[in-house]
Amino acid sequence: MNPIARVRVPGSSANLGPGFDALALALELFVDVAAVPRVPGDARMKLGGAHSTGLADDDSNLIWQAFLATFRKARCIHPDVQLIAGNEIPLGRGLGSSGAAAVAGVAVANAVGALGMTALDVLMTAAEVEGHPDNVAASALGGLAVVAPPKQAISLAWPAQIAVVVASPETQLATSKARAALPGTYPRADAVFNLQRATLLVAAAASGNAGALRTALEDRWHQPYRQQLVPGLGEALALDLPGLYGVALSGAGPSIIAFVDRANPGATKQALEQIYATLGITGVVRELNVAAKGAESL
Repeated sequence: MNPIARVRVPGSSANLGPGFDALALALELFVDVAAVPRVPGDARMKLGGAHSTGLADDDSNLIWQAFLATFRKARCIHPDVQLIAGNEIPLGRGLGSSGAAAVAGVAVANAVGALGMTALDVLMTAAEVEGHPDNVAASALGGLAVVAPPKQAISLAWPAQIAVVVASPETQLATSKARAALPGTYPRADAVFNLQRATLLVAAAASGNAGALRTALEDRWHQPYRQQLVPGLGEALALDLPGLYGVALSGAGPSIIAFVDRANPGATKQALEQIYATLGITGVVRELNVAAKGAESL
């Protein structure tokens, strides 16, 4: 059956050290959603892809909920469609699976209903549904996204010479558990420390100054408190290798993202694999491309 509309949305790595709830980088792991006319009696959602196990296939699915929310916000009746979703973003690994799902639901609703939403409209509507504007911003806009809800978000091109290596263990970590580990308040010195580094990170990306990343990725807001929940994070943050610019927890974890010289990713990849091997952790360490584009119609 020919789709009425189809969209593709990248996953993301949020926070990037100091940019808690404000910065995220889009990654080439995708959610692909097609809307087709629904056959009476068929489910609203049909799931597939490498990481569909564990996703709801009924009306509670986040993609469907975002689809409905978009039409409610537009004060339009949604058409009777089935959404066919393929997901290649690992669940519960800090790689933006829920943010991408929310963006996909809004984006496919915009396409199906010809609602005329801008990319910023899609982003902010998805953030209302999902609740994490940083992941949503990267999935909606691509590149390095900087977001300040409810009205502003900007995407910067990521420097081509800085590649990313992502280590993802087989175990999941609920965002709610990772959030619960954080303090309710921070000392002024820690607030200033993170502000300085978050702005340095944006400036480093904009200027292509890879050498600034080791300082720019430092954090006092969340990584020290989540380290006990993420095996291997302490060891990864301490790495100092040829070609390695810096390391951060990906989102709430448990994935770890390393920023490396595109010409020399091997030492970092091997070091992360060795950390997992030493700790007896089963996982995947791979180089991923930054997604230059956010949600797009296919």
